[in-house]
Amino acid sequence: MIMSLPSITADRDRTHPGTQFVDTTAGTGATASAAVSAGSGHQVGRPSGRATAALTVAVLIAFGVILWGGYTQGWAWTGITAKDTLWHWLQLLLVPIAFAALPTLLRQHQAMRAERKILMGGLTVAFVAFVIIGYAAPLNWTGFTGNTLWDWLSLLLLPIAITSVRFLRAERTITAVHYGIGAALLAMLGLLIACGYLVPWSWTGFTGNTFVDWVQLLVLPVLFPTVVVPATAAWLTATTSRPKHRGGQPVATPVERL
Repeated sequence: MIMSLPSITADRDRTHPGTQFVDTTAGTGATASAAVSAGSGHQVGRPSGRATAALTVAVLIAFGVILWGGYTQGWAWTGITAKDTLWHWLQLLLVPIAFAALPTLLRQHQAMRAERKILMGGLTVAFVAFVIIGYAAPLNWTGFTGNTLWDWLSLLLLPIAITSVRFLRAERTITAVHYGIGAALLAMLGLLIACGYLVPWSWTGFTGNTFVDWVQLLVLPVLFPTVVVPATAAWLTATTSRPKHRGGQPVATPVERL
């Protein structure tokens, strides 16, 4: 005689009193829909390329109209007159343009490609040739005539320091050749300074400038890439690398708990 054992069905509520069984199907769907919503919201919030291009064109057109009105129609409210030369615009715009280009340089630069080097070299040669023609012709609308080497250093040193920050911090891209070029440029500048004061060469514009004038000329171009940017980068790195708990607040380190 064969006896059949009764089937035993485990009661999940009694087997694990502290465990709650959750239907994961609804959660998965909710999570997926939330992710889609977040993704779509991110795409909506991001400005499109057409909108950016349209805004850029509108700004350029408005700027062109202001220039036309100031130079040709005598619109006094623009503050632009026929006496404003290219030199005045360089003094006004070079530093803002350098700051505007800095985020792109910091984000994209790793190692400069050969075509970029050729392009930058060509632009530099073209600009130097244009400056020489502006002095030799002379082209009065450039406003270059009468400006000395001191004036050019005052104009260019800070924008060059701003745009070269990423290149100075990319240790892998700086070689012995770069250090050699830098040393040669410093030696050339020292020779020009000595001749400007001792000969004196009036075209340098160095005669009459005191130690305080040199400090005012060099303090920002030197401090910005060597002190300001490294300190800011170190602060940002330390801030973003601190661990955070689920609430989003930074977790105190052992040193901070003491």
